[in-house]
Amino acid sequence: MTACIRHLAAEEIIRVHDLAVEVFGGLPGVVSQGKVEALIARVINFSAYEGIDDLYALAAMYCIAIARGHVFSDGNKRASMNSAILFLLRNGVRLRSVPGLDDVIVRTAAGEMRLPELAEYFRKMPQTVLRR
Repeated sequence: MTACIRHLAAEEIIRVHDLAVEVFGGLPGVVSQGKVEALIARVINFSAYEGIDDLYALAAMYCIAIARGHVFSDGNKRASMNSAILFLLRNGVRLRSVPGLDDVIVRTAAGEMRLPELAEYFRKMPQTVLRR
């Protein structure tokens, strides 16, 4: 397993959410910082105990955990996609936006897009690999 995976902190996910609310509007507020920390632990455990070091699968896990976990009063889908993109960027992959991204996150939040499919979607998005 790759030891250099750089995970997100709860404060970063909350900040990503807050910035999206500032820019696009919506209700501010986190339901519980403990819920945010729990979803991060879920992703880290997924990586550690399942032996997953695929950055795209981990980004998909962040996205799904936030979108379906409803850790914020509003803007969970925006926070989930932006957090996944930040996770990939932090780990050396810069994704470029593509048409249809809104539909992907709506389908993900509704449970219509599963982890392998979302990971593959991220993998196929136009991107620049900065380092690895």
